[in-house]
Amino acid sequence: REALQAVVANHAALRAGFHVRGSSRLVMRVEDTVRLPWTERDLAAMDTAPRVAALHDLIRDEVSRAYDHAAPPLMRACLVRESATSHVLVIGVHHLVADGISRDIIVEETLARYAAAMRSAAPLPASPTLHFTDFAHSSRGWIENGLLDDDIAYWRDTLGALPPLAPFPTDRTPPAGTAGTLQQIDLELRDADLGRLR
Repeated sequence: REALQAVVANHAALRAGFHVRGSSRLVMRVEDTVRLPWTERDLAAMDTAPRVAALHDLIRDEVSRAYDHAAPPLMRACLVRESATSHVLVIGVHHLVADGISRDIIVEETLARYAAAMRSAAPLPASPTLHFTDFAHSSRGWIENGLLDDDIAYWRDTLGALPPLAPFPTDRTPPAGTAGTLQQIDLELRDADLGRLR
């Protein structure tokens, strides 16, 4: 839990909330600190078939739950105990704050922080020195100072007239039939393999 919370603290995008200003301007606000919503479920007392069904239902329910865009973090976690030695960590992250590459970074940093905590040593991943908000701020300066005028003109000519902006999307339950887009990867390692990973 603390490993994942540290990752949230380490990345401004994971502490961001969004609201619409006026009729269509989307504004991002990054909080200094947020607490990651964390739940725990214990399915260990269930027989195998009902436990697997309950886990699938839980995952489906987690990914179907809407986020409040204005209340960061747009991320949550649920730790599911399957047995004394088997747990499943379900992490939900809204696409406004994390894409596929970001997902990989979240997993890698969480695992590194967890491993460091288990060893009570090892340096933790460094905080990023450049955040997306820094990039966005400097990009706005380039636009306001005319440094991107030629680039903007090129893309306007290339793309032609653009359709009007779509309204800010709200969360909703995924369409029926999309549950098959979820993936589960089962991995079993032998003791010899585990030794080599350390």
